[in-house]
Amino acid sequence: MVFLGGKNEGLKVGSLGFQLPSKTATIWDSGNEPFTGSNLAFIGQAIASVLEHPEETKNKYLKVASFVTTQNAILAALEEESGEKWTVVKQKTSDSQKIADEKLAKGDYSAFGDYLKVLLFADGAGASPKEEQLANKDLGLPKEDLKSTVKAALAR
Repeated sequence: MVFLGGKNEGLKVGSLGFQLPSKTATIWDSGNEPFTGSNLAFIGQAIASVLEHPEETKNKYLKVASFVTTQNAILAALEEESGEKWTVVKQKTSDSQKIADEKLAKGDYSAFGDYLKVLLFADGAGASPKEEQLANKDLGLPKEDLKSTVKAALAR
C-alpha cells in the first residue's frame, strides 16, 4: 500500500515519481503494473473500523486500499486535472534493482526506496491485491477515487 494522501503523501513529496511543481513524471517499465494507494484519512477509517469489529477481524490479515491504480492512470489524472501535458521520463526497474543491490552491498539502506519501486512498478510483479481481495466492503469503508486524490494534491 502506498500513501497518496495526507501529510507525507507520495504524490506531494514525489516518492512515486511525480514531481508536481515541474510537471514531470518518472514511469518505470510500462507504467501499467497495478498497485494500491491509500489516503491518510482512509487509513484512519480502516483502523477505526477494525477496532469497532474486533470479533470479525481478530487474527485476520486484512488488505485495504483507497484504490488500485497504475502509474499511467495517475499520470492521466494529473494531466487531465492540471490541463497540461507532463514531461515523461522512462526508467527500467531492472536498473533500479541494480542500483539498490549496489547500495545495499555498501551498507546504504536507502536502497529500500529503489527496491520498493521494483516491487510496485516492475511489469508482472503482481504485488498488488485485486479489488475483490480488499476488505474495504467488509469494513464498511467508503469508495474513493483517484481523480479526487489528484485534485487535492494539485490544490496544495
